[in-house]
Amino acid sequence: MSFMEKFKEMGFRILENEPLDPDMLVRVLIAGIKSNEEVYGSVFSKKAVEYALKFISGKTGERAPSDIETLEQLAGYLMSIMGKYPRPYCALLYAEIRAEVELQGSIGAAIQISELKWAKGFVGGARRDVKIDVEKVLLDMNKMTRSLKINPNDGSGYRVNDDGTLDMFFINCYFIDVCRQMLNEGLRRVDGRPYCPASSGMCRYFRGVTGYEWDYALLEFDKPYCTSKIYML
Repeated sequence: MSFMEKFKEMGFRILENEPLDPDMLVRVLIAGIKSNEEVYGSVFSKKAVEYALKFISGKTGERAPSDIETLEQLAGYLMSIMGKYPRPYCALLYAEIRAEVELQGSIGAAIQISELKWAKGFVGGARRDVKIDVEKVLLDMNKMTRSLKINPNDGSGYRVNDDGTLDMFFINCYFIDVCRQMLNEGLRRVDGRPYCPASSGMCRYFRGVTGYEWDYALLEFDKPYCTSKIYML
């Protein structure tokens, strides 16, 4: 039985998917890093470039060029080495997290700011709904990410629970290298829980659309699927 069939039997619904466009995802992540300059100034982007290059060097086994100083230069370099490392966007995710840990001491405020700006950029600002149809919000998000071709997995699905929470699964998440690196370095969220880029992305979209705070709990990791629970605070 495939993992997809397993989750179907458990009552999950499968989300539609489109092949990932790495260039678009790189551009979205670069925009998120830039937004953190509002909190930390230009030093944040400088740190992000530094950590992204170190991450990539660890994946390719080659020394990164020493003349890369800006995010634009970094983006061009990352896309140029896809033949050596097919998931260059992971370097940007890791770099944003690592830079925040160095400047703040944990994963928290700056990541949340970039996430909120990311969501508002697509939905046109927050709105408050007294009654939230979480399934509709999720399906709208899936439609948007498919149109941009930035779904970072081979397959995903959801199950809406009676209490309004969502159970999610992600098969072969393309961000897994980021999560493994963070675990190896002991990097965690402010409250000590493990970070999940895919679930965090959902929460930032839900926050931007509904105007309410959302959070997640990572339940299973690298099995090779991951599962999480998404809920409103």
